Amino acid sequence: MKQFSRRFFVGFVLILLGLVFTLKNLDVFSWEFEYYFLSWPVLLVVVGLIITFTSQSKFWGMSIVIVGLIFFTARFYDYSAGEIFRDIWPIFVILLGISIIFDHKRGKKNKNGRCCSAEGFEGGWVDFEDDFLDLSTVFTGYKRRIISQNFKGAKISTIFGGTVLDLTKAKVSPYCVIECDTIFGGTELIIPSAWKVINQTSAMFGGVADERRKSAPLSNEEEVKLTVKGFAMFGGIEIKS
Repeated sequence: MKQFSRRFFVGFVLILLGLVFTLKNLDVFSWEFEYYFLSWPVLLVVVGLIITFTSQSKFWGMSIVIVGLIFFTARFYDYSAGEIFRDIWPIFVILLGISIIFDHKRGKKNKNGRCCSAEGFEGGWVDFEDDFLDLSTVFTGYKRRIISQNFKGAKISTIFGGTVLDLTKAKVSPYCVIECDTIFGGTELIIPSAWKVINQTSAMFGGVADERRKSAPLSNEEEVKLTVKGFAMFGGIEIKS
């Protein structure tokens, strides 16, 4: 999803939620409406839709939507949500396997394609020498030290996990863009303090902070520009040196 579309969608959701809860405070809705539709299962559905429309990986967003719908249905028809999960949980395992396979094929290319995705849990730093990084971090953590001398950018999706990207050893191309989508997690970018960072991120119930130590700016000929785009929800994106 493009940056403008993502920001429009998140802004629209916030406006809608604000209007709904304003009407709730004015006692416009009946008790039954509030019990069914202003409930935590509906909130799960909303959060799942936001993740689906703002993240490259659709599996976790749709899974949260399905879980929310199951609990909503159980509440509406007075069923036991536990019994429903007992019958359908293997389907989630199948869908998770399919998602992992297709995310792997989509993200990993050879060095000529200048794109690579990570596999497996990495406890320590791993040097990355290709020109483009495509990394999905879900329920785990990754640390990547960029050593490319013509780094063109990255797409990072962090969901219930943590990602650390170190660019202090890298040289970047003139139009280097790093896009970070962080949901219930944290993304840390280690960037030289002399670089000029163009921050185009947005946040919903999260935060984005540039905490680098200030240093003398480089001359116009030596100036390094890096654009950071992305979205943080219930998580944070931290830029440090």
